Amino acid sequence: MTDHNRWTDLLRKIERCPEADRYRLQPDLARLIHDLKTQGQSVPSKARKWDHLLQSEALEAQFDNVPV
Repeated sequence: MTDHNRWTDLLRKIERCPEADRYRLQPDLARLIHDLKTQGQSVPSKARKWDHLLQSEALEAQFDNVPV
């Protein structure tokens, strides 16, 4: 599978995933971004935006589970 296909498939998964759970796809996105950079390819701006958003959602999810 080409990186373009991986990105297209992952983007589709992210967009279809329930908002409360989509942060779980961030490690897959981070891996794809790393692979693109390692191969000297450009990272789509949409991938960077989603990565930032999913990282924020993952951090928020951590605090949602902290007892008060």
